[in-house]
Amino acid sequence: MHEFYFFHNAYLARNCIDQGLLSREFWIQDIQDDSVLVNVLPISSLPIKSFENEGQRRLLAWILIDKNARFSYESIAENFIEEVQETEDKKTWHFRFSPPRLDNISLETRGWMDKNTGNYYVHEILGISNISSALPKTVRFYSEKFKTGIKGSATGSGAKSVISANSNTIDDQQDADIDTKLKKVRYSNHIF
Repeated sequence: MHEFYFFHNAYLARNCIDQGLLSREFWIQDIQDDSVLVNVLPISSLPIKSFENEGQRRLLAWILIDKNARFSYESIAENFIEEVQETEDKKTWHFRFSPPRLDNISLETRGWMDKNTGNYYVHEILGISNISSALPKTVRFYSEKFKTGIKGSATGSGAKSVISANSNTIDDQQDADIDTKLKKVRYSNHIF
């Protein structure tokens, strides 16, 4: 259940087994008055578009700065490296990590209660609140890639996405969206 904290976007999910990624892509600077500056290094593979979403910035700040959250996220890669089984054509691993402390949290869930057993079965976690964190009062992000001082146009002819709504292509720049309709992917069955 705990892995849902970290897998809110493709970047965090894709890179969770890359040991040392956060240190290579971000430089954290403590500045005065209970503030931190997160420098997004030029080699960072996190899409700049992710910084437009306040929730994504908060999640990233929590993972980067809170020692409990960072230890937990980085434990995924450590466990992967220690436990991965390799054969000639594949790698297998049973997902395991050290979850963050979850004292006094509240979960909003969707599921059903089995009246016979008294068990509540969770199908979906909709929200989480009261997560304790050790974050400074202010967290700022900086990147040379951020655009500033550029005035937009109300009638501009911005770039259009080349991926159609009916495409089965995965767009790594997009985050998961619960409102996206399910798609059936057809494949041919091959027997060897």
